[in-house]
This record gives sequence, structure tokens and C-alpha cells, in this order.
Amino acid sequence: MGMKGLFMKRFLLCAIIVFLSGIITGCSFDLRSQIEGNLQESMKKNSRVLSDPDYKNASSLKKEGKLDDEDKYNDQVDLGEFDSEEVTLEEERGDVRVTLAENEYISIAYYWDQDHSQKIDSDECFLNPGETIYAVIQKINNPYTDCYKFDSIRVIEYDTEGKRGNCIGGFEGDETLSFSLSEFYSGTDIVLEPVGKYEKRYIQLDSYWNSTEGHKEVGGNWVINQKEAIEGTNEVDSSLDYIIAFKYDPTKYYYVSSSPELFSQKEGDIEFCKESRFGGNEKFEVELYPFTTVSIEDKNKAITHIALNGEEIKEKTIELLKVGDKLEITTKRDYKMKGDCDYESYVEGDGENTFTYFIGSIDLESIKLSSSVWDSKTIEIEMESNNGWVSFWNNLVNLLPWANKEEDSPIVFYAGKTKFTYSDLENNKKVVLKENEKLKLIVNKELIKEMPLIITVDGTQHVLSDSSNNELEFSYDEVTTVKIEKE
Repeated sequence: MGMKGLFMKRFLLCAIIVFLSGIITGCSFDLRSQIEGNLQESMKKNSRVLSDPDYKNASSLKKEGKLDDEDKYNDQVDLGEFDSEEVTLEEERGDVRVTLAENEYISIAYYWDQDHSQKIDSDECFLNPGETIYAVIQKINNPYTDCYKFDSIRVIEYDTEGKRGNCIGGFEGDETLSFSLSEFYSGTDIVLEPVGKYEKRYIQLDSYWNSTEGHKEVGGNWVINQKEAIEGTNEVDSSLDYIIAFKYDPTKYYYVSSSPELFSQKEGDIEFCKESRFGGNEKFEVELYPFTTVSIEDKNKAITHIALNGEEIKEKTIELLKVGDKLEITTKRDYKMKGDCDYESYVEGDGENTFTYFIGSIDLESIKLSSSVWDSKTIEIEMESNNGWVSFWNNLVNLLPWANKEEDSPIVFYAGKTKFTYSDLENNKKVVLKENEKLKLIVNKELIKEMPLIITVDGTQHVLSDSSNNELEFSYDEVTTVKIEKE
């Protein structure tokens, strides 16, 4: 209707009021004022002018000071009387309605500006084509899992009937996201939809025994939440807590360690503590070790005692041995133990030898040992015969054949505990050395006046002089030939 129609309505209403006021001029002033007021209100209501949109708009403009006394629109309104920000937003209010949808697990703040100084507080706003809205992810809180992550903010258009349309884009960026409405967009309603996603959770399972060749599989069975799993990588429900268990053959393997630590372990059944779906462990390892069986054969009837971890036993087949177990086998003096692995050490006793084995020194699940005679070899010894001290000694021995004592011999050999003097060598007595013995050579400097001597053992020279030590010692593997000569 416009402002002209509004003025006509108000003119007609005033004429009626003037006519009726003439009727009540005979009344007192107070009474007359009361009657006039009541009459004006009644006529306003009956004329329906109070509900007229133009009347409402004019009343609003009047209150805001935008109409002068003649009810004309005042272009020179003092903006200082109003909130400049509200006026600006009202004037810039866009044509496209934007509804901010909610995601109960993702908290998002929306802004009109990139500096985040003008926050959008309502659930809907209006946007002009070409304008931009900014968004910041404030918090992600899914009470069921920590695998729920922010994915995107989709922009969906709706028609005038409220029907869902196409996705026309999404917010882009890293810490601060933004979406710019196309300058050519012609729709009327869009909805901003925050979207999350459930990331998959993977559990890594590994069981092994740690051999010198590396990790070896033990062939057990994994279980996740009472469902069979596989060695390696398994996908689990990211919204559930989980319990990991492992079963193995307790007759073949025994438990060594795990990561993380176990909740319980008995007779081949292992169970880990319940893991939370929030930050729970995702890698589980179990280290086992195979039991070792030792079989002992004694065809020579040379074994006199067998002891396991210090306690004597009678069995010659010993099962379920673990790493670190100590096995001791005692034989008669002339015998040794041999087999799939070497003994750690042996000790000579009174007419016997004790051999010590430690389980786990080599990676064998089955070890066979047997008694055997010590290996031995004859040492070839060569001495110069043109030296004066040798000739003298030969003559002396010939004159005094009983003079075959150690202190009377210029050179003495010991093969283990067996002594060989120079006279023994002259009489072609063989120096026999067993593999558990050492060859020792002692020079009597008091009898050998002319020093030094050069002693060559398997091609390696050793020089003995007046000031040097008068003893040399060689193991079974170090010596085969000995040659003694004057420098």
C-alpha cells in the first residue's frame, strides 16, 4: 500500500475521532479525556489498523526516529543512536539461508571473518553469493572410540520445499577451514554438515622363539575377543575394548617373556589385560623357547655320574630342559663326551673327568651325546746332535744309565702328567699327547751353558735366553712338531 495509503488511513481515523469528540464536549475535562482515550483505542482495534503491516512498520519507524513530525521518512537518521554493527549486518544480510547442522561428536565454531573476530552464534544465517564462511574444529569427543576423526564439512543445497539436493562443495584448509559461495549460485537454502569418519584399528600379533638365526615361528593360536585371529596384522572393531589371548603347545615350548606384560599364563594359555578402545596397545608379542631333549649313549660303559642342576639322576634321556639348565657328565679318566654340541668345560678329578653342558648355548631342540676315548697324537721332536751340551749329555747317560731324573736332564717334556727326559727321547720313547692334555717344555739353564736356544713349534720360533722364562706350553691343537737348536 505504501506510505500514501498509510496517511489516508490515519486521516480517516482522525476525522472520526474529531466528530465524536464534539459530542462529548459538554462533559468535564477529566471525564472527557478518559472517554476520548477509550474511544480512540476501541476504534483502532475495530478498524484493524493495529494489525495492518503498514501501520506496524510506520510505528516501528516512528519509535526509531526515522519519521519526522509530519510522518515523513527522515534520511538523515543519527546512526549514533543505533548499534552500527547491527545496522551493517542488517544491510548486508544475504539472500541464501545457511543452516548450521550439528554433529554430536564434533564441535565446530563458524566465523564471518578469517581472524575469527565475528563469530556466528545462531544456528542459521544468510549469505550472499561470492561471500565466505570460516570454520574451526574445536573438539572431537566420541564416547565410543578414539578412532573417530573429523573428515569434512559438506555443503548441501535444499529446495523451497525442504527437499535435500546435491552437495555443492565443502570447506577447505588445514587449521582454519573456509567455504566461498559461488557468485553464480541461484539457490535459496544450503546446509553445512560436519562429517566424521571411523578409522580402522589394526592389531599386530607376533609369537616367536629367539634363535641365533633370528626369530622363528612357534605355531600358536591367537584369539581377539574370543574370535580366532592370525599371526600378523588383524583389523578389530574400533568401538570396542578388546582382550588378546594366545595358546601354544606346552609340551614343546615354554614361556619366556611378552610385551605388554601378561594378565595370566598357565599350561599353554596366555591372556593379556583388557585393552581400552581409547589408546590401547596395538602390538602384542610372545617369546617362547623350545624345550631341549638330551639323549646320552654309553657303549664304552665309561660314564660314572650324571647330574642335572646339581642333583644326580639316573636317566640317560633327559627331557623338558630349559635355557640355562646345567648338565654334568662324569667319565673314567681315559674317556670323554662328544656329540651334537661341545661341552662348556671339563675338570680332571681323581681318575675321572667331569664334562659340563649348559642348555641354550646352541639352538638345538634335540641333543645326542656319547662317551668316547680321547683322541691322541705323537709329537715329533728333533734336537741338534752336534752341540757340545748334547754330546756331553749323551756320554754321561751312557756312563750312568740310571741318571734319568728331571733335574739331571737339560730338557724335559710333559705330555699332560707324563714326563719325558732327554734320555727317554734318546731311547726313542714316543711323546704321545691326548686332546685333553697340554705339552710343556722345560729347559734346565744350569745344565745348558750355551744360550739362547731356538725352539720351533709347528713353524713358529720361540727363543729362550738366560734372561727369559725357561718354560713353554702348547695345547693339543697348537703342536705337532718340535725342533730344538742352538742359535
